[in-house]
Amino acid sequence: TKFLSKLYAAGAKKYFDVAALHPYTPNTAQTAALLTKFRKVMVANGDRRTPLSITEVGWGSAPKGFLAVGSPAKQAKQLKSAYDYFLADRKKLNLSSVYWFAFKDVTQDVATCNFCYSTGLFDSRDGLRPKPAWPQFVKFAGGRP
Repeated sequence: TKFLSKLYAAGAKKYFDVAALHPYTPNTAQTAALLTKFRKVMVANGDRRTPLSITEVGWGSAPKGFLAVGSPAKQAKQLKSAYDYFLADRKKLNLSSVYWFAFKDVTQDVATCNFCYSTGLFDSRDGLRPKPAWPQFVKFAGGRP
């Protein structure tokens, strides 16, 4: 929110028609708090009508690590919690879109971010096996698992 406030102070409002962020937090409660603060900064700067887009969000299924929730089942539970919140508060936040960070896990032989190895909706270690978060995601997208 500090960066967004500085953008407004520098006169950037006229240069964007949507505000985007990556609310990487440990859980839904902290994500909600961050989005609420972000939206308050927008409203305080006359951008009530400007939509908000979450261009990356995700939690990993690994047992431990940054953004890891402990297991594939807990990842599915966290995804459901977050998307329930996004849908419930979409009008209040003027939320236009939400993008899950990764389609599939990155294999350990690839050098990448420390949470990229388990944030996907598919496990790529032995083919492309859907994780429990996949059916949850499909439901939110309006499909059938």
